Amino acid sequence: MRLETLYFISGVFLILATILGSIECHEKDKEPGAADKLKGTNKNNFLYRENTIAKLRTNKFARLFNKVIGFTPKLKENNPLELYTLVLYDADLIKMAAYKTLIYLFKKSKTDEEKKELIIPIIHSATELVKYYSVVLNCPKIKLTFYEGLSYTRKCFKYYPDEKDGTCFKYKALLLESFFFSHKVEINRIMRKWLVNTYKKAIALMPKDKMLAFLAAKLGCEFKLQTENKNFFMRKIKELYMGPVVENYNCKQELLAIKGGVKDLGTYEGEYYYLLAKALVNEGFYNEAIVALINARNGPVVDAKTRHTNKKVQEYLEKIYLIQHGDL
Repeated sequence: MRLETLYFISGVFLILATILGSIECHEKDKEPGAADKLKGTNKNNFLYRENTIAKLRTNKFARLFNKVIGFTPKLKENNPLELYTLVLYDADLIKMAAYKTLIYLFKKSKTDEEKKELIIPIIHSATELVKYYSVVLNCPKIKLTFYEGLSYTRKCFKYYPDEKDGTCFKYKALLLESFFFSHKVEINRIMRKWLVNTYKKAIALMPKDKMLAFLAAKLGCEFKLQTENKNFFMRKIKELYMGPVVENYNCKQELLAIKGGVKDLGTYEGEYYYLLAKALVNEGFYNEAIVALINARNGPVVDAKTRHTNKKVQEYLEKIYLIQHGDL
């Protein structure tokens, strides 16, 4: 789908949000002819428009609709670190607004030093929003945000010219990983090769990086867990589409090796513990898996991504707990 078409669709949704958001579903205590009283003078017409905007800002349906289509105003905050923190740790609409503000500040910046301070927060923020849009199944915004983030990874090398600095490759790999797991269609040989090649360039320059270590573990474990218990025919079909599974890959061992650096993985802790639990169950360690799921459940739940993971954790915990402790 062409970008012009996607922008047109987003514009249509925005118009609908504006129209529907201005409708009052419950108009208690409304005086007859209240709208007419606001007409007649330029001052009153201005007040009428201000009143409509105020309703849009407080209307729940308008906020929900804008959240779905990814429309927000930019923020007043202009500190890149503060905006970056909002994207990583705050609610969805705030993430979107902070990301939009980072883009605005980058375009307004006049020096390379200012742009360098913004480039990594922008790429990582795009990564977080791709994960959000994949949870709410907004495919157009997944692709738009991914390609926008990808354009900034190309610019990144201008501000990090040192060939021994793997920062740009690292955040490009994280962006590719978020897109790779955004939909089953994207989990294919071509995307996998692109992701793995970028990862290899990054890990060669940053061999002890925890985010890259978790990326590799997640990639290896997801492939193994999706194919290991399938019959021969289904396994070959999956491998034909997704690529081969690494033989003798020990998910449990690989994940436990980075357990001490969970807070440095650049992702929601629940995602790590959920993947660890699945790896433990796959090897028959049910009680250890239950502990991992409880740890996952105790993580902060602040946005759609963490709520989605938390829901999967709860359902998996119920299933495993009853298998292990149920009187069948």
